[in-house]
This record gives sequence, C-alpha cells and structure tokens, in this order.
Amino acid sequence: MNELGTLEDGRVIDLRRVDYLLSDFALKSAASQKWIQGEDLAAYMSLGEGHQVAELGYVPAGEFQAIRFRVGVDSQTNA
Repeated sequence: MNELGTLEDGRVIDLRRVDYLLSDFALKSAASQKWIQGEDLAAYMSLGEGHQVAELGYVPAGEFQAIRFRVGVDSQTNA
C-alpha cells in the first residue's frame, strides 16, 4: 500500500494489507431519534483489492443523522 510516515526514531510505518469486516449497521432517524437496525449484513472491506463500498440493502425513506456499525463481527457469528 502506502508509506504512512516515519516515527521520531526513524522507523517507517508501511501498510501492506488492510482487510476488515463491518457489521451491525444502524441508522439514527433525525425525526424520532431512534436507531433503525439493518438486516443481517457483514461487509468485507479490502483497501488493497478495492472493496471499499458496502450496500446496506433496504433503507426506509427519511432523514438520518448518524450511522453506527461494528468493526468485525459479534462473538457468536465469529465462533
């Protein structure tokens, strides 16, 4: 990938691979202030392979003020 920088002691920070899962998506309604939990969805993200977009599936009409998600999956899914 890219060199991110150099530490004070001269060591270089260099990432070769960045892969991760996102899950448990929820949107916060601007009108009701309630969280609307998404369906069972885990999105695979890989910066090196160009997987950088996740589709949430059905999203109800409305205005949303926040999104939340888990980096990784819950322990039950990961078992």
